[in-house]
Amino acid sequence: MKIFKLLIVVLILTTTFNFISASETPNSVYGGLGAGYNLMEKHSEFTLMAGYDRHLEGTPEFSLGLLVEGIFAEHPELLLGIPIGFYPIEEIKLWIAPCYAFALKKETEEHPTHEVHEGETEHTKFDNNFMLKFGIGYNHHFHHTHFAILPFLEGTLVGKDLILGAGVKFNFYF
Repeated sequence: MKIFKLLIVVLILTTTFNFISASETPNSVYGGLGAGYNLMEKHSEFTLMAGYDRHLEGTPEFSLGLLVEGIFAEHPELLLGIPIGFYPIEEIKLWIAPCYAFALKKETEEHPTHEVHEGETEHTKFDNNFMLKFGIGYNHHFHHTHFAILPFLEGTLVGKDLILGAGVKFNFYF
């Protein structure tokens, strides 16, 4: 709930904007943060992200990019993805991003009787997953600058799990 209040405050504080078109500034780098909730496993997570987007020549309403995201939940994950963006109107961005997550999980070896024994060993297991992210955001440009904020809502499919998230990205266009 706090993230939604933050997004509303940021939008109110930056109500005047002058959109810089994609033909003038086709490149964008961004950093962002978000929060999500896994509907199947019933846990929340926090994310930090960085990325690059490039509007495609001849079709400025489409973009292609690279995403790196750190996910901090029950176990940390590093996510690499290729977001494909679509701007149905200048301020609204829709995207879909096939991603690959490198997850670090710690597991405890259990005794066959499932009793807890002193001296059980804990080992690290790498669990890699394909993910599909999709989302929508409002690209809000600051007045006469190359900076923008993009509050967003996002869904992530990981196997049978659906993770819903919200956050904000801070963009610089060049």
